[in-house]
Amino acid sequence: MVMHETRTELYKRLLSLGLTEESAGLEATELACLAAGIRRDRYIFEADREHTLLRDPEELISRREKGEPLAYILGEWDFYGLTLKTDRRALIPRDDSVCVLELFLSRLSPRAERILDLCTGTGCLGLAAATTRPGLRVTLGDISSDALALAGENIALLGLGDRVRTVRANALLPPEFEAGSFHGMICNPPYLCRDELSPTPEPILALDGGEDGLDFYRSVSAFWKKALAPGSPLCFEVGYTQSAQVAGIMAGEGFEDITVERDLSGIERAVCGIKK
Repeated sequence: MVMHETRTELYKRLLSLGLTEESAGLEATELACLAAGIRRDRYIFEADREHTLLRDPEELISRREKGEPLAYILGEWDFYGLTLKTDRRALIPRDDSVCVLELFLSRLSPRAERILDLCTGTGCLGLAAATTRPGLRVTLGDISSDALALAGENIALLGLGDRVRTVRANALLPPEFEAGSFHGMICNPPYLCRDELSPTPEPILALDGGEDGLDFYRSVSAFWKKALAPGSPLCFEVGYTQSAQVAGIMAGEGFEDITVERDLSGIERAVCGIKK
């Protein structure tokens, strides 16, 4: 089939799902390229050529119509210049998290050597930190063995096995690490209130923040601060109404110089404090 014809049919189906013209166009290009087995940056050169399809476009669009996120259909997603393997084992990396990463890196000492990405999921935050700061040794922690397996695959994909490792870690319990093990900690924990949860293709374990959505902020601030060296940052991603509450939790646990950063939509998304 001619490439642009495949894309046009996909585009029409995506519009019927209520996507904007821009979003439908982007997704149609992605799915057409996936079906033809070509890189999306080659679409403009391949659009008018006949292609033997490697994947059935009907199967791909049917999955999308059933509510499966594009990232899971593609099997990969971009975050902070990295292309990461992405599937149902972990949350999809989102651009909302970029401000969290950048605030964390701005508060991290130039002399920092070891950091922890807690509740790591795909590993996107820790892996982006590792590629941005080549001197860092990074630990990716998560309670989900599925998420850790996916993060491990992303470590291998990026060739970072010499500096990045995974470890099973329950953020709701005190850590088994020695005191002062890390020079920085970044954490995108589950933060939805339990009554906000609804059926989703993404793992509920990575979304459920307890009755008020704040369980993980309390436990990490209280229990995990001992794993931080003095003067080290703890940086959280937070829900759109939670920044003041999380800042208060951190202040109550003795963190100082607490700052808040907005995401690309103007929402207060990152909260960072320094351990005394």
